[in-house]
Amino acid sequence: MKPTAEAIANILECEGYADEHSFLEDYAFESAVPGCCMNPDCGWVKTSCEPDLTKGWCEGCDKKTVSSALILMGLI
Repeated sequence: MKPTAEAIANILECEGYADEHSFLEDYAFESAVPGCCMNPDCGWVKTSCEPDLTKGWCEGCDKKTVSSALILMGLI
C-alpha cells in the first residue's frame, strides 16, 4: 500500500490545490470527489468517485485499490 500522505499529496497536486484545507472547503460535502490508487507502483488519480470509496477499480493498474480523498484525509 502506498503511504496515505503520498496519496493525498498526489491528489492535491493533480487537482491543483496547495493544501488539504482548500481542497476540503471545495469537496467536503460533494457527492463525487477525487480518489487515488493506493498501489505503490501506480499512483493514478481518479477524478470522480464516491466519497466513501475504499476499494474502487483503478483504470491505471486494473486492481481494486482506489480510495477517495475524503477517506484518505480522515473526514469519513
